[in-house]
Amino acid sequence: YVVNKEDKIIFPQNNKATAYHKYEYPALLVQTQPGKTLEVDSIYVDGLVDGRTKSNGQNAFHLRGSRKLKDNSVDSEIINSQMIITNGVHIGKTAKVYSGKWAAIKVKDLAGFTGDIINYGYLEGYFGDEATAIQRAVPADAAGHGLAIDSTITGKVENYGTIKADLAVQIAKPISGHFINHGTIQGDLAAFDIEVGNNNLGEEYDCVIDNYGDISGKTFSIVNRHADEITINNSGTIVGSIIMGNGATGSIKLNNNKNGNIDCSSMNLGEDGSFSNGGKLTLQPTDTSTPTLNISGTAKFTTDSTVALDPKASFFKNKELFTVEGKKITIVTATKLEGSKPKVEINHFRLIISNSKVESNKLSATVSIKSLTSI
Repeated sequence: YVVNKEDKIIFPQNNKATAYHKYEYPALLVQTQPGKTLEVDSIYVDGLVDGRTKSNGQNAFHLRGSRKLKDNSVDSEIINSQMIITNGVHIGKTAKVYSGKWAAIKVKDLAGFTGDIINYGYLEGYFGDEATAIQRAVPADAAGHGLAIDSTITGKVENYGTIKADLAVQIAKPISGHFINHGTIQGDLAAFDIEVGNNNLGEEYDCVIDNYGDISGKTFSIVNRHADEITINNSGTIVGSIIMGNGATGSIKLNNNKNGNIDCSSMNLGEDGSFSNGGKLTLQPTDTSTPTLNISGTAKFTTDSTVALDPKASFFKNKELFTVEGKKITIVTATKLEGSKPKVEINHFRLIISNSKVESNKLSATVSIKSLTSI
């Protein structure tokens, strides 16, 4: 269909779009004409968009430009097609968008996309089904995605709904605005996989994530594979390791604000990376002799911040409580440790923490058993 820039493209509630496994087409497609600009007022999706098929599926909802073949080969190049969505793309509260091998929502093959993308609905992308996803060894190029950004976006991305996938959010091209999360983003491989930067653009790219909701990853929560710098402003909950990818040269600046809670076992922030804790850092010590968290980068704590210890069963040798009595444990080590001593607490009704101190590049404390009369 040919649309005018005043038009609203609407896929209403109670409608259903389904991909067919014999053809490599998405369930719902908005595509430019070759070399043209598609300009509309807005796009609204409120129905069911199902990209799952017998052959593992297609992209469910695809915002796509045009490509042309080069030299009669399978290689192709992006034609200079643009999308201008003046008042943004809106995925409504009643929308459910499912994908298999590819993405629930994908933006690709555009020389430029102008507009915001706002999700209130449910996006799911599992290569297989959710029940078996974490048991599988899934290569990144064969993973399901919730939202995949593979075209430069002038605008912001906001999530108020739920995104669940092998790789929940993949950012492969720059977003000029912030990625703002108020909802739930959950990934089996990673919640965020950010792979744009010097290595594939030839220019610097900084990515900003503002989290007010829940971000979690069963393997990693956030991975920086190529971005020059990722800034994460957390006022919600982040569960899972936050790391630089193999060979990545950028950094991560992680700001855990007053109402934020971060629960992780690994924090590799890069050579120039930093972690500032003004909220709560939850750690799960596994024994008394190994540092609970090693931070690659500079760490800074404020006096009103908290480090909460939730010890695993292995913390107690032979599962005996007395084995931790009087033990001095290293809670955090960092390349550089700055700021003040945080509050340190332990989530166990028989244990208390005392003598917490910052020494050089580490935070340590002593574990003691409460007397029975104080319980």
